[in-house]
Amino acid sequence: QGVDVADHQSWTTEDWNAVFDAFNTYSLLVFPGQPDISPTVHLEFAKRFAPDSDTYDGCNPSRSSTAECPAVKVLSSATRNGNPVQMSWRSEGSHLSDMLPCSACTMHCLVAPQSGGDTLFASGATAYDVLPEDLKHAVRCAEVVSCPPPKLP
Repeated sequence: QGVDVADHQSWTTEDWNAVFDAFNTYSLLVFPGQPDISPTVHLEFAKRFAPDSDTYDGCNPSRSSTAECPAVKVLSSATRNGNPVQMSWRSEGSHLSDMLPCSACTMHCLVAPQSGGDTLFASGATAYDVLPEDLKHAVRCAEVVSCPPPKLP
């Protein structure tokens, strides 16, 4: 059933629960044929997945940030003001030591290549599910330490 992300404010509780249940089941949702939504509307939609999170406000503006909404980043192979726009990203947020890892990452494709441009997604839950029991135990008992990526010159 089609949904209009730009009109998410008018969704009923049942509409939102259906989307959230699908996200919890599949970990990846695709909403094809969406209109060109503004960065602000995109962020409002993203916040529906974790309304109490402080991750959105903690995003550091960068050269790939939109002027309208610094928490929304542009991923592109194009250039802006002579500089390449960001072409890769981390969505889990584990390098942000003062915040919980992200529960979701939202993306909105504005220009798709005719071919190629593959984006890969991986499920940590599925990776865990297929581990042998001894490795699952080791993972459950492990402590993870993450740090910011190194600054490049």
